[in-house]
Amino acid sequence: MRTALIALTALVALTATPALADNHFLLEGEVGGAAPIGLETSGDAGLSYGGSFGFGGRVRGFAPAYYLIGRLERAEFGFDGPARAGAARVERCQQGYTIAGRMYLPITDRFRLLLQVGFGQVFDESEITREGFDPLVINSTAFTLSTQAGFQFRLNDTLSLGLSGDMTFLPDREDIDKAALAAGLDDSGFMRMRMLGTATMHF
Repeated sequence: MRTALIALTALVALTATPALADNHFLLEGEVGGAAPIGLETSGDAGLSYGGSFGFGGRVRGFAPAYYLIGRLERAEFGFDGPARAGAARVERCQQGYTIAGRMYLPITDRFRLLLQVGFGQVFDESEITREGFDPLVINSTAFTLSTQAGFQFRLNDTLSLGLSGDMTFLPDREDIDKAALAAGLDDSGFMRMRMLGTATMHF
């Protein structure tokens, strides 16, 4: 284990050349977990992944960098309905897109704070299962508002690694609530949370 840590440290040191290039485009991959928030019952976290493309840069004379981001994402998670309604199980798969504005605030030469705000749409497929009944599948869509915050470590001019969390709000979730109502809940939660690891290419 110690040898592996030393090797990893050496690799980072070798690749961490000065990050001075004025890059205008980014391509980012993300993977992590997702869970619903605002349910009457507890939700189970599931897998989430996606990718982003963006373009932008710094305004001359200012430290922050600004980017316009387009993101595609997928999230899977589940939750249980109350026993009084037959203890239904809801498995949810959400795919969607986000258009956002991103700002990078430098903390050191290599560490940066990431802040992002956006809007988009989610396409939801929910399967409701209950003992003694056939599964019920409900498809719906909803408008989304999202915020994201995290940190990035710039290894070199072309690669950054990061950790971030995002919250996706569902201000108009009437269609998505149908799955929760079928499971015996009043609603399906007012937002979704994701925790992500990211790898970003700058060019």
